[in-house]
Amino acid sequence: MSTPGSLLSLVFSLVLLGLGYTLDVSSSSSEQAGYNVDMPLELGEWKGRELEGLGIREKNILKLDDHIRRSYQRADGVSVFIYIGYWKSQSGDYQAAKHSPKTCLPSNGWNIVGQDEVLLDKTNNLQAATITGEFKSSTKITKHYNYWFFSGKEIFHKEWLALAKIVKEKLFNGRSDGGIVEIATTAKDSSPESLAEANEVIADFYNTFSEHLRP
Repeated sequence: MSTPGSLLSLVFSLVLLGLGYTLDVSSSSSEQAGYNVDMPLELGEWKGRELEGLGIREKNILKLDDHIRRSYQRADGVSVFIYIGYWKSQSGDYQAAKHSPKTCLPSNGWNIVGQDEVLLDKTNNLQAATITGEFKSSTKITKHYNYWFFSGKEIFHKEWLALAKIVKEKLFNGRSDGGIVEIATTAKDSSPESLAEANEVIADFYNTFSEHLRP
């Protein structure tokens, strides 16, 4: 979390608390429409399959209202993992920004070896955060993620901003719904060349699936 971002989020939250607002809210707004996902198992040359659902421990930790976990494979054998987690009301520990790959990978035994951001969608100016993790078992596995958050109808890629946006959306629009989208693929290693290839794979999949994802 960047220092300016942390300070801005903290100041914003303190101002709201001083005005009598709290973050622990339940949704009652008719505007609470959710995040619509109409994603078939076949997307162009990408063929998908459902992955095993969340375990009991994960369900208890996340308290999601809806989610998707799938793997899609391209004709050349390249595959991606996609996860979408959605909360009707975000508060306390149940907020997308507190369960991003940046937080969850280290707690599950992965070493973070790279962080950056990428312009995933030039038409809609969608910036995605990127993170690369390595897991050492009998062999070294390198996973590369692109991810972003949504709150109401806004999309952004920084954790601190996601937390601040929840406050803003509830205050001005009466809603605190939102979540996270993650797309990941296996990289050869953590070299710049390999990560560039991984970003290309993710961008190819995103271009096919994005029309099915609507706030």
